[in-house]
Amino acid sequence: MPRPNAKMKISRDGNLSFESNVDAVQWTIRELIQSANADVGKYIRKLVISKIRDSYPKQIPGKRVYRAVGFWARKREGDLQIGFGHSKYGRSGDMWFAIRQELGDKGMPKRGFLRETVMENIPQINKIQAQYLSALNDKDPIVEELPDMEGDDES
Repeated sequence: MPRPNAKMKISRDGNLSFESNVDAVQWTIRELIQSANADVGKYIRKLVISKIRDSYPKQIPGKRVYRAVGFWARKREGDLQIGFGHSKYGRSGDMWFAIRQELGDKGMPKRGFLRETVMENIPQINKIQAQYLSALNDKDPIVEELPDMEGDDES
């Protein structure tokens, strides 16, 4: 999607007029959310891979884990999906057993690498998302923080 026009008009006598820039702000918010989701995906993927590596130090060879854990920051939907599998060959990745170990299966105990990693790092995920959305306020310094409504009583 191309960046929207600022809709600034300059008349012949030098007068400037601006139209509403709601579309530009919505576009900026969507782009910031997309970037934040991508960074959260990278962060969680890195933690899940290290957790799997620590659990199976010598049993999983090569780059098998790196190819099996992936994230998808979807732009149109505006969400983030993290999981096991890649779509290079149209199958669920090299670690087919990781999907079964996430929730537990007959003969395989529940390990929950992905779920536990996400639950442990919710404050960090919130911090990453807040960092990106606070950049929206930095773009237009005229917009100030709202005053605190609790401490306004002077009676």
